[in-house]
Amino acid sequence: TVVTDVAGNSSSPSSVGGFTLDTTAPTSTAAVTAVRNTDSAGVPGTTVAVGGLTSDNTLQVAGTVSAALAPGDVVAVYDDGVRLGTAQVTGTNWTFATAGLSNAVHRFTAAVEDRAGNSGATGTQYAVTVDAALPAATTSITGITDDAGLFTGPVASGGRTDDVTP
Repeated sequence: TVVTDVAGNSSSPSSVGGFTLDTTAPTSTAAVTAVRNTDSAGVPGTTVAVGGLTSDNTLQVAGTVSAALAPGDVVAVYDDGVRLGTAQVTGTNWTFATAGLSNAVHRFTAAVEDRAGNSGATGTQYAVTVDAALPAATTSITGITDDAGLFTGPVASGGRTDDVTP
């Protein structure tokens, strides 16, 4: 390539660098095999069943790939088709920690992507429902009844009872 300015001065010819156009999707596939609770809202490390319910809104999505990844390949994790990020891969296993999820059904999938941005086939979805909202209802004790022992009937506020299960 030669560049010429308005005055007619021309540069020395430059060499053209080569490039590779990669439009081929990876053949390795990624599958979501588990979604696990990560904090005290659920029992940490327990797997939420497919279609199950959890009160934990920060989950660990885990899975496998069909073969070791090629250099530059990543496992991309999706929720309802929206890319959340890339997983940590060790051999043919991978994990991904979600950020705080909304109270809703989440349908996780994964796909292998190469460094050119080509994506392989998306695996089967793993759906779970997050319900981390606290219940709105409250409870109050309006009365206690003694129905065993020598004295039975309503127990006054601050009163005593001989019933071990009033």
